[in-house]
Amino acid sequence: MTSVVVVDVGLGNLRSVEKALELAGRDHGIAPVRSADPDLVRRADAIVVPGQSNFDGFLNALGPELFEVLQEHLRAGKP
Repeated sequence: MTSVVVVDVGLGNLRSVEKALELAGRDHGIAPVRSADPDLVRRADAIVVPGQSNFDGFLNALGPELFEVLQEHLRAGKP
């Protein structure tokens, strides 16, 4: 099963993003999980960082550890 994590830093309405991913992945055994746990995000096959209206606010809420995890994920060429 593919693991998909929706990165949750406490900003925005993530439930609509989760519902869309649940619907899209339903026939493929994909069940998204919402989390801010760096270890869970690191192990994910794919991550979703929902759009935020204030990117500076998002980066501050993200924090250095999750920021590094996102960079690792991108460097590894993961979606």
